[in-house]
Amino acid sequence: RDGFASKAEFVVPNDATMGLDGSIYVAEPNQFRIRKISPDMSVTTLAGCKWSPGLRDGPGSQALFCVPYGISMASDGNLYVTDSYNQRIRAVAPDGEVTTVAGTGEAGLQDGAALKATLNCPSHIDA
Repeated sequence: RDGFASKAEFVVPNDATMGLDGSIYVAEPNQFRIRKISPDMSVTTLAGCKWSPGLRDGPGSQALFCVPYGISMASDGNLYVTDSYNQRIRAVAPDGEVTTVAGTGEAGLQDGAALKATLNCPSHIDA
């Protein structure tokens, strides 16, 4: 549940990173979403849909993940997320827009251009 920090609920949060503005971003793999704790202590869902696993790029409220496990903030303000069961790395822009930046969706260990490389259940990331 979103809301003020004392009322918000998380279900098995896995990884967190600090944003450039002091916000904390949390990967919540079992709920298939990325949450944001703002400096004012309000908790919102930035991207993904609770109880809706899948694969869809787009605005945060429409984007889908399947076990977003690791999360890291990059100096450009984008979050990078390991979308473990989709075998992909996803970027989440500050406005919540989600794009796939690496992985074909097939499990494997094939090097190559980012969107042609295969990943095997990526779990941790450092941007």
